[in-house]
Amino acid sequence: MKILYAEDEPYLAFVIKDGLEAQGFEVLHVVTGKEAVDQFTVFQPDLLLLDYAMPEMDGIEACRKIRAKDKQVPIIFASAHSLGDTITEAYRAGSTDYIKKPFGLRELLLHIENIVYRQQTQRPEIPEQKIFQIGQYTFNAGKNELHGFGECIYLNRKESALLKELCNHLDYIVERGALLEKYWEDSRSIYTRSLDTYIAKLRSYLKKDPAVLIITVKGLGYKLTVQ
Repeated sequence: MKILYAEDEPYLAFVIKDGLEAQGFEVLHVVTGKEAVDQFTVFQPDLLLLDYAMPEMDGIEACRKIRAKDKQVPIIFASAHSLGDTITEAYRAGSTDYIKKPFGLRELLLHIENIVYRQQTQRPEIPEQKIFQIGQYTFNAGKNELHGFGECIYLNRKESALLKELCNHLDYIVERGALLEKYWEDSRSIYTRSLDTYIAKLRSYLKKDPAVLIITVKGLGYKLTVQ
């Protein structure tokens, strides 16, 4: 597996590159965002690890430019900033995953393993569907209605969109970053906790059927399942 690693701090770059290569990865290290963009086409990596603060071009801008070239390649965004705005900006730019600095090799390897797992288990796209059976509930995505136990719950547009996304990927993980990028891309002040709030609301709507679960998969996203 080939990794393009952009980091301008020499010691950290040496430690991480050396550790990844010891695990069998082929690593190309660059020190600027511009170099990362320039080398992307030449090196053709399977995964990128981009630092936030770099000379010439920061990681956000580099991420945007790489995404313009390739919509699928996984990008892990690394930053010492843990504010919601910074994380959201990274996901909007096209980041697949986010890791907070300082991080160790073992933590990074876990993120890489999670990405590889998602790639191997991702379900193909399925045709458009508007009516879903979720345990004892019937969800009408066209009307934003959730029917069950003798009542009808009217969902707002975002609640309905998120539930539809989970239904379309029943028993599969829906990536948190993908949801943020898709449904919050026009909101410049949103914090990632807003997504957690919407998921909590959906759980409350579905709570009367104990077989229906929206599971939080740590570090990845959410999975709707009916036991």
